[in-house]
Amino acid sequence: MWRTVCCLLAAIAAAVFFASLSEPVVFFADESERVWSGGYMFGWGWMGPISGFFHWYANVFLLAALTAVTGRFYLIALVAGVIGAFFAYDFHGYTVLPWWEGGSSSELPITGFGAGYWMWIASFAIASLAGAIGLLTDNAKEVSDLLRFARKFSPNHVPQRPVADPVSQQPVLFASSTMTVERKEPLHMKILVIGSGGREHALAWKLAQSPRIDEVLVAPGNAGTAHEGKCRNVDVAATDIDGLLALAKHEGVAVTVVGPEGPLVTGVVDRFRAEGLRIFGPTAAAAQLEGSKAYAKDFLARHGIPTAYYAVHTDVDEALAYVRANGAPIVIKADGLAAGKGVIVAMTLAEAEAAIIDILAGNVFGAAGARVVIEEFLDGEEASFISMVDGTTALPMATSQDHKRVGDGDTGPNTGGMGAYSPAPVVTPDVHARVMREIVEPTVRGMATDGVPFTGFLYAGLMIDASGAPKVIEFNVRFGDPETQPVMLRLQSDLLDLVEAAIDARLHEAQAQWDPRPSLGVVMAAENYPGTPRIGDAISSWDVPDVADTKVFHAGTKLVDGQVVTAGGRVLCVCALGDTVADAQRKAYAEVAGISWPGELHRHDIGWRAIEREQE
Repeated sequence: MWRTVCCLLAAIAAAVFFASLSEPVVFFADESERVWSGGYMFGWGWMGPISGFFHWYANVFLLAALTAVTGRFYLIALVAGVIGAFFAYDFHGYTVLPWWEGGSSSELPITGFGAGYWMWIASFAIASLAGAIGLLTDNAKEVSDLLRFARKFSPNHVPQRPVADPVSQQPVLFASSTMTVERKEPLHMKILVIGSGGREHALAWKLAQSPRIDEVLVAPGNAGTAHEGKCRNVDVAATDIDGLLALAKHEGVAVTVVGPEGPLVTGVVDRFRAEGLRIFGPTAAAAQLEGSKAYAKDFLARHGIPTAYYAVHTDVDEALAYVRANGAPIVIKADGLAAGKGVIVAMTLAEAEAAIIDILAGNVFGAAGARVVIEEFLDGEEASFISMVDGTTALPMATSQDHKRVGDGDTGPNTGGMGAYSPAPVVTPDVHARVMREIVEPTVRGMATDGVPFTGFLYAGLMIDASGAPKVIEFNVRFGDPETQPVMLRLQSDLLDLVEAAIDARLHEAQAQWDPRPSLGVVMAAENYPGTPRIGDAISSWDVPDVADTKVFHAGTKLVDGQVVTAGGRVLCVCALGDTVADAQRKAYAEVAGISWPGELHRHDIGWRAIEREQE
């Protein structure tokens, strides 16, 4: 609305200004007291527009009006308008020379002002008002834009290249995560979020907060997104790319955000782009960073990015021989997608052998287990480091740490994640800088060098040793789950602005703001998870206290006859903000205590590492 107001005011100012050029500006008398009318600044009659156009006062006004109309450099419009109005008013004390004497005789006093003068004053004032409104409603972003624009024309200007590969010279720009992307006027947009988990609920919830969005479609969504404000579930599976394309076209979707890895690996981004639709996520080729652990490990080795030593095997006997030669502890990974359950940290040789046999011979992960990646065991503390990437620029999100093991004290088998908190204290400022320098930057640059530029959420699962040295455990090509939930609770920026900046390759202009308080999320899962979960149970108790800064995100839920029932392994993620991690944990578990269904399970120690640090 304010952008429209600015444009209308500037247009009115321009109209008044040019109308003033054909009106008398001043009246003056000669020695015989004959009264003459004229325009000291702009000539007489219809000659005004010609002579006036080249006068610096006129150019000051044109700058004010045109910049206000285009919505750029509002501060300049304001200053120019005020200066113009001031000098025009100061004209009261001027005298003029008779034009017929070429200014060679004595000056003649002004005896009065015509309509042109007052119209002239009004045009400057209206332009100033347009500039002031634009400045106050657009976060003063235009000043930095003007400086950036001006630098391009400087004779000493050197194009920005903060990081460059010494071989390829591929530019990589890295954005700060303490700033704010420019906000745009509401456009009544419709957004599509693909997926049905807790991550997708959190993304849809955060996107729905944008004033530019009228509706968020979630395909297929869950019971939580069905009741979320401005959200609407659509019964199209996340794997049905044809159906998703048809949905986006039919609904006039402006931007699509992909949640899970499956559609990314199978090419949903490629298909949408081919149809001219705006979508945020990596192409199928770039998604191989997650789709194939062998591909990711080869990429890391090729570009010298720190990671664990590894070997790739398809033959059971060769794989068994390798682990017997290297001993335990050792890590066995299914190569393909396995819903976060394809990693076995074998503490004994027997566990390693059993994992290899199950994956390669037992086919427990199907095609995803056609080959295994065997890695050295790394000591240290894990952290999730997620960035938004636009092909050349990486904008780091808030750090987080999840809890992979199903049981308290990090016991039991790996899961997709039983809880998370943000930020991760292990990622100190020094570690953060090292991760950007040694991992994120080379990854973005390396993908571009390999001809597979990466756009989307880049998730680096890290192991950080006692010295603060980070190594890559795995890559994901989407936001983590459950990390998304507590991270979105802290995000204060408009997520749509960030997504559009990434799609448009403008992340070098982007800035994200975060609530300084920590957040924590507790996953509530179904019985038997991470095995085959028990589903179909009604959530019989939902007696959560009314606590500020808490949010329950749905994952494996659906509505049956108006009642919420379990429909997956991880059912809910209960999140809270707190003054400390311990405070956030207390709030979250107070909510968890009021929710129950048969067989429900959850960990009781989410955030324990951070809380121990707080108590030191």
